Amino acid sequence: MAIGAITMILANVGLQIYNNWCGSRQNAALQQKREEFERAAKERNTEHMWRLMREGQELTLQLEKEKHADRLKELKDEVDHLLEKLTYETTISNWPLKVLPIVMKNQAFGNLLANQEENVAMHVIFTRSNHDKFNKLVYPVVEKQLEQYCDKHWSTMTDHPILFYSGAWKPAVNPTDVQVMAMREELKNLPTLLITPFFRPGDGKLVFQLHMWGVGANSTDKFDVPEIEPTDFQRSFINQDDYDNEPGLLNEIVEDLVPYLECMIGYMADTYFWSSAGLAPHLPLLVTNGTINTDGMKYLISDSREYYEELLAGSEDKAKANPFVQENLLDLCQGCSAFMDKEEYMKKLEDVFVTYCYKKSRNKYDSLSEVIHDCPFNASYKKWISAFLNLYDGIYKKDLKDLLILMEGLDFDYSILANSNKTELLQLANDDNYAALYRLGELYEFSIGVKNHLAFALECYEKSANNGFILATLKIKVEKYEKIDRANCKKLKFLHNAGVEQASILLSKIYFYGLGGEKDIEVSMNILDSVPDSTHPYYYYTGAVLLNEAYGKDEKKAIFKLFKKAADMGYVSAIEKIMMIYLDGSIVPKCPERHFEYAKKCAEQGSLLGITRLGYCYAIGLGVTKSVEQAIKVLKIAEKRNYPDAIKLLNILESDNGK
Repeated sequence: MAIGAITMILANVGLQIYNNWCGSRQNAALQQKREEFERAAKERNTEHMWRLMREGQELTLQLEKEKHADRLKELKDEVDHLLEKLTYETTISNWPLKVLPIVMKNQAFGNLLANQEENVAMHVIFTRSNHDKFNKLVYPVVEKQLEQYCDKHWSTMTDHPILFYSGAWKPAVNPTDVQVMAMREELKNLPTLLITPFFRPGDGKLVFQLHMWGVGANSTDKFDVPEIEPTDFQRSFINQDDYDNEPGLLNEIVEDLVPYLECMIGYMADTYFWSSAGLAPHLPLLVTNGTINTDGMKYLISDSREYYEELLAGSEDKAKANPFVQENLLDLCQGCSAFMDKEEYMKKLEDVFVTYCYKKSRNKYDSLSEVIHDCPFNASYKKWISAFLNLYDGIYKKDLKDLLILMEGLDFDYSILANSNKTELLQLANDDNYAALYRLGELYEFSIGVKNHLAFALECYEKSANNGFILATLKIKVEKYEKIDRANCKKLKFLHNAGVEQASILLSKIYFYGLGGEKDIEVSMNILDSVPDSTHPYYYYTGAVLLNEAYGKDEKKAIFKLFKKAADMGYVSAIEKIMMIYLDGSIVPKCPERHFEYAKKCAEQGSLLGITRLGYCYAIGLGVTKSVEQAIKVLKIAEKRNYPDAIKLLNILESDNGK
């Protein structure tokens, strides 16, 4: 049957709406509605078609609102773009240079990429003055010499790059505040120094105005010096000077201005590159080696020396709180060294070293000698000491070289000494890793994840020591109470400072027993106390033994706590101690049941003392039901290993049992 007229109208209007929706939005949901409308039209479902049209109208209104919002945004963008365009055109209309700002930015970026440097070059612009005769006769000569100076000594191929824009200032254009603002606005992210010669309207005297930006932490940082009046020129220069007719005046002003401005540019560049990248100053060398002509103007050297001494003093003070300054003080000292004799330079370097170690260790030192002997050096000092030795040639050079050699010799993977994976350690040991071999010995001595096997542990230590592993060598000596020389004590101190727990344990025993010199119980205890959150059973065992020997029952609670901590971690010697403590009641009340419990733990580790005590407990019913048969069975295990106490007790039991 043919579709009626009303249906056709609804269908055409509806399809037009849906076509608009789909054409404008290309939305899958809207496409689905169109297909649904077509189906409703074919089925002559008028009610459904009307409902779809109402939904369509609502969607159309929504779409129109979105279109209106888009139109408003588009208009706003056009206005913003127009304003930006007008602002830029205003800037360009006041732009005093022949080179456009976009070219300057691209040049800086291009040099950065070409040199693969992290330092953005400092842009230097020497402007014209407010005096035509100066601009015509003096300005071109000075500008040319400054360009040659920057290109030769501060080129973009160095780590102190300066881009000097020679010939860029438009002829017959004198700087105005509007032009300076225009330049600052467009070049605000580029480190830029603007130097302007200026003849004061009042007395006509030549002074200089400085504008600098883009060198601070923010792009808005700026530094303006409205007037610098040189006081040490050969004469005062004024706007009445006749460079054409007064003999020698042109050469005189050039001879004064060029070195002065070279130093000024150098000051600013050094400050910028030091503060942003920690680079050693470059100007002191140029001032003292004759690059900058200071003939007749020795004030340039003395003024520069004063400037850099203040920079160095201020930086040393800031270094106490600022790690960045601290890490780069050596470079600053090196750059300033041209102003110092050797003795003064070495003393300054030593002061920097002492300050660095004070900041890093938080310990107060009065001299480099004191630092070398008392500072808790670790591997993190190695880079600093190496850099220091590249500059230092003083009386402590050999001591520092020895210290660096020590660090490099002990630069092994400390993480191995915390590894408890027997399989991994065996593999490393088989690959001649003697730190791994040492750690493997610890696993079997202290029952760390494996059953106690002291003989194998000693074998591991001996092999590690024979191959020069310092911890193994010193462990064997300390356990035998042999004397330890100063060099080896120093090595242990270094490892202790590096956080090697095993070194801390050995070092505490050396001080406690006086194996490295005088006995010092307090230092010994402080060394143990400095170990944070130990996971090593021998640490707790050693602490308990030393406390017991030093203070006895006065520290019985701490002693028991430490022994028990080591015992609970599986160390059989500690388990034996706890076992006997529960028997004699000297530290805690007697407890036969706990004595039996720890005797059993000892026996499980293969301890002959533990096996014997376990047999004894069964024999007399100490902490357990009496069983002579079980006692004999246990004691026979120790008898096979020729343990005298077990043999003696076994003979008594068998004799009594035979009766």
